[in-house]
Amino acid sequence: GSSRRNVGSGQYGTVSPGVGKSSLARLVAGAFGRPCAWVDCGALGSAEAAHGSRGERPGRIVEELRRVGVRNPVFVLDEVDRLDESGGASAALIEAVDPLRGAAFCDRYLDLPIDLSEALFVATASRLGSVPSALRERMRVVELPGYTEAEKRVIAARGLLPGLLRLHGLTADEVEVTDEAVGAVIRGYTWEAGVWRLAAALGEVCVRVVRRRAEGDESRVVVAPEQLAGLLGALVYPASEVAGRTGRPGVAVGLCRTTVGGGEVLFVEVTTMAGGGALTLTGRQGEVMQESARGVLSWLRVNAGRYGVDPGKTDIHLHVDEGPADGASAGVAMAAALVSALTGRVVRGDVAMTGAVTLSGQVLRVGGIEEKLLAAHRGGLAGVILPRGNQKEVDEELGEELRRAVEVHYVTRVDELLELALEPASSAAPSGRVS
Repeated sequence: GSSRRNVGSGQYGTVSPGVGKSSLARLVAGAFGRPCAWVDCGALGSAEAAHGSRGERPGRIVEELRRVGVRNPVFVLDEVDRLDESGGASAALIEAVDPLRGAAFCDRYLDLPIDLSEALFVATASRLGSVPSALRERMRVVELPGYTEAEKRVIAARGLLPGLLRLHGLTADEVEVTDEAVGAVIRGYTWEAGVWRLAAALGEVCVRVVRRRAEGDESRVVVAPEQLAGLLGALVYPASEVAGRTGRPGVAVGLCRTTVGGGEVLFVEVTTMAGGGALTLTGRQGEVMQESARGVLSWLRVNAGRYGVDPGKTDIHLHVDEGPADGASAGVAMAAALVSALTGRVVRGDVAMTGAVTLSGQVLRVGGIEEKLLAAHRGGLAGVILPRGNQKEVDEELGEELRRAVEVHYVTRVDELLELALEPASSAAPSGRVS
């Protein structure tokens, strides 16, 4: 099928772990009524592993054909982004998936052409940009976003919990994990786009119940939210994390798309001191993010009179953490934090923001909007500020549930952003303000 949405901003997309890529590939095989052949691309370290070697053994593709016993299986190329291009395995896979060359795929062990033209190839990857370009060009790309809390609850109730109970030798008559408890696990222990950690946490609950029954307590267990601390320990993600870090000048909540897919909340913090306009950048900032910070500061220096500040007489320290990614989308959060620190106006703590900022103060569209909105929803944020250029994507491609969960505001310039994001001015004036 065609791509569900384009990979924008000149960057290749990422897909979160645990969102069901491999499971979807298995379902495709079931829908076609074909057996599923599986190739772990991370284990294909050389061309021989895929093509076979003369006099030794067949390649992985032929071994899977022999295992499933048909010539038209659904071939799952799992984690194709882990292919080592230097080993030559990617060339073998290109030969297999190419519609023309695949009709006479050559396995060196058999030294005979193998017809793969009737096989259906489904590849999974977390980082599309890491897939060899020649292989990527032969693919139709479908991106899978993360899940909302409501979707995770359904996945847990219908899929994860029944399977985990069977795995641990338990029944629904012996243990019940309430829907409220599942929600508490999602919010407090497994802040992720997928469901891997959710499955691990629910599995730990089952292990604790099994241990209790092994020790002689065979009473029925009903797991409620208040019992989770005793089963899983202290909260990993306290609900007050965002509230505890905001509420003072110089702190803004941004959103980023991580290198492994999914979205994350990041915090931009700015502090000022008397000086000559020096800029210090610390934290998890890549080269693009640092350039974005310098560009935002240049915009502020040009427009300093509009906000009654003088950055030229102030040293500025800008810090970004919890941002395992690099890109320009933190520009709006940097602008809000800078103006907040210099004017004393607090940035709203219930709103996150994402967008690239130009030297003229325009806010440009960015990628990963669905993943970022999901991250804001997981973080308990009421609203998100987005570039106006992303409005069509939100209206046409995002689910109604997510649009209802997070209020979206759109801006085209930094001036509009600051009007939305900053609280009214306080009576105290920081050192960077012109008196």
